[in-house]
Amino acid sequence: FGFFKSHSSLISMFNNWFTTPELTAGYMYIVRDPRDIVISWSNHSGLSIDESIDFMLDFKSCIEWARTESELPNDVLPKAYIGSWNEHVLSWTENNFKVPKLILRYEDLVYDKEINIRKIITFFEKAYAVKFQNIEIKISNIIKSTEFNNLKKLEEKKGFNEANKGSFFRKGEKNQWKKILKTKQIDRIEKKFRDFMNKFSYE
Repeated sequence: FGFFKSHSSLISMFNNWFTTPELTAGYMYIVRDPRDIVISWSNHSGLSIDESIDFMLDFKSCIEWARTESELPNDVLPKAYIGSWNEHVLSWTENNFKVPKLILRYEDLVYDKEINIRKIITFFEKAYAVKFQNIEIKISNIIKSTEFNNLKKLEEKKGFNEANKGSFFRKGEKNQWKKILKTKQIDRIEKKFRDFMNKFSYE
């Protein structure tokens, strides 16, 4: 099988599904605290914090297709449908797809790397009978090579094709919102997304 990364919601548009169970061997979905996402998206997109919140609350939100070396022609270049944060999370975490799935929190991947790497390993072992060799050495290498400062230095040296306004690997920290967002901004996000925030322990 192959790996495909997407920011899209798992939705049907004009009776065309983003993907189907028949075309999906399984997936991993990463969720992140929406209060931190608005800060990250603001820096990435060049929008203000309030505009970034508007984007995350909007059911109709889309982003441009990420450019790669094998670019599609402009006349067929699609947009990726994102939708609101809660609808996006809902689409991937509560659906009828009878395929292996693993839901992870961004914060856990950053702050509890080894535990979550082992979750991913177990996922592939159980769902796809993948056999890993020299696993302890590989885990150690993964932890070292994916340190945020290492990724940031690589971007500074070689660039990163998804970077837009400023650097892509900016901070990668949790709870940035506590120092940056205003009370009114926090209230807007929490009022809209509280149910799903509680589900994923974003207090």
